[in-house]
Amino acid sequence: MEEKQIQKIEETRNIIKERLENILKTDKNAIIKINNRYEITRPVALALLNSLSWYFANSGYSLSHKTDIQIVNDIVIAKCTISILKDGILVMEFTSVGSTKLTEERDTHTAISKAETRALKRVIETTIGEDTINKIILEYVQNQINEVKISKQQYEYIVNKLGDKDKANELAKKLFNRNLNELSYKEASEIINKIKNET
Repeated sequence: MEEKQIQKIEETRNIIKERLENILKTDKNAIIKINNRYEITRPVALALLNSLSWYFANSGYSLSHKTDIQIVNDIVIAKCTISILKDGILVMEFTSVGSTKLTEERDTHTAISKAETRALKRVIETTIGEDTINKIILEYVQNQINEVKISKQQYEYIVNKLGDKDKANELAKKLFNRNLNELSYKEASEIINKIKNET
């Protein structure tokens, strides 16, 4: 692969990465949890596609995409294709598939939309040659978990197990240099595990 092509691939990754990170800073609902998996929403996938199209247009290429839907038994299958053209001539084409079960959704429209979004996300990642979107999602979710404050149940459990608030604060300060009510959910979980392992 030529050095120029490698540079273009890196540039597309950076465009998608920057766009997704900017979306996540302003839209807390950009990522949703579906069946224990975190996924981008349809508007986010379309925004990323728009950024990719813009990049290729500014590089002298055009980008088009199409999605084909099939329903087989109770499974919706979306096949999304991104085509990159130069002066109307096909240069590269990428295809990915996404699916969902009709029985897991409230209606057919929702199932189709979810399958399309999954296919679109995957074809964008195929186009840029890396699992960039999932890496950013995992990093974002991990940061969110670290920012979530101690829950009321965790606080009460720790205080009850240690006997009083003073002992709980003492342990929190010893481990994290903060009072119990200032801890994150993750830090409180560590204290609870420590308490369980010592009893």
